[in-house]
Amino acid sequence: MQMPHWKSYNRKFIHIAGWLESHKKISEDEKDLYFWKGIPQNFRDKLEARLLAIYPDHDLENPFKTDSVCKVAKSLLQRNRFDNERTLSEDETDYDSDSESDDEEDEDDSDSD
Repeated sequence: MQMPHWKSYNRKFIHIAGWLESHKKISEDEKDLYFWKGIPQNFRDKLEARLLAIYPDHDLENPFKTDSVCKVAKSLLQRNRFDNERTLSEDETDYDSDSESDDEEDEDDSDSD
């Protein structure tokens, strides 16, 4: 996810959920849950890891607060991160999967010898 997508999601969500909450159609916990569920799973995993590091005593029976999620997301998505250009895209494979396929190739090579 990139910062412009995050900001767009956040604006749209706040517009709708803010109205629903102000008219007592949803509770704050429901708003937090729906906000969390609207985040793509791969980014949610990164957010959850960081949130649990910051709030290790968080009761996972309750959703993370939207404000906390937004703070962490902004830190993960900031444009000038030191590792921004070295981050693997979603299309690239990671080191672990490459090394597994190398191991399989090595086994195939040894069988043919």
